[in-house]
Amino acid sequence: MQVKVDRVLLPSLHTSGTACSTEANGNDDAKVHKIRSEKLTERNKNDIVHEVFILDLKRPSLQKRNDVQRIDIKKILNGWRLDDRIINNYIGMLNLRIRNGRTFIMDTYHMAYLVNFENMLEKESAEEHIQANIKKRNKIINKWGFDLKDNDLILVPVHSRQKTHWELWVIDLKFQIVRIYDSKDYGAQRSEDIAIITAWVNSIWKLRIRNIVVVSKRNGYNIPSQGEDNFVDCGVFMLKYMDSVISGEPLCDMCETFNEGDSRMKKYRTNLARELLCN
Repeated sequence: MQVKVDRVLLPSLHTSGTACSTEANGNDDAKVHKIRSEKLTERNKNDIVHEVFILDLKRPSLQKRNDVQRIDIKKILNGWRLDDRIINNYIGMLNLRIRNGRTFIMDTYHMAYLVNFENMLEKESAEEHIQANIKKRNKIINKWGFDLKDNDLILVPVHSRQKTHWELWVIDLKFQIVRIYDSKDYGAQRSEDIAIITAWVNSIWKLRIRNIVVVSKRNGYNIPSQGEDNFVDCGVFMLKYMDSVISGEPLCDMCETFNEGDSRMKKYRTNLARELLCN
């Protein structure tokens, strides 16, 4: 039996987001164009428009710079799908912002490490191979310089191989629940990914996941979601779900469905680009 989440958190998609100057408010379109134009012409030689500060996993007490490229901003502002570099830059910023020892966001490659079947040996069973992948991944994590065991919440971006779709999996270690935030619930089969995530959790925290809750409109949760004709904004919604879980902001008052090209989504994408450029 599914357990309902007591509180679903998500900041309003209608807010202006983080601003780096007075250009963030009022007359948004013209002023953001000015920010964008200035940044995009700044370092054309190698297409790097900005260096974003993110958490340095090898030296977690320090920051490191990571490149935001012209194509990244173009993808965000032109309504394209968000790729790994954009999402991981944003995740790195959020991890740097948190630093509370209670919450950590894995990067987009985490699940890819765990589900990698390309190097599977003929004599291995699927379960043996997954356990081997988990062991290799944990060796990498142990080199980061801090202990994941100290965290209460682990956020994992998961890319569905069935539907090329981003979801946010929130592992609540206190209550031993995984909440899957899905902006366009396809009713996808997740049994394999669930088995892999629960095995990984058990390998580090020695806990068994008691429940899986899919947070989506299909399951009665009033969260902002993609419309039926929207196949590109799942990554954007995933980042906002991350913002919400981290900040503890209550669910926004207007949790509507956003179709592709929706003017409100364009505004939110503009704010996302501004955050990356102004960090």
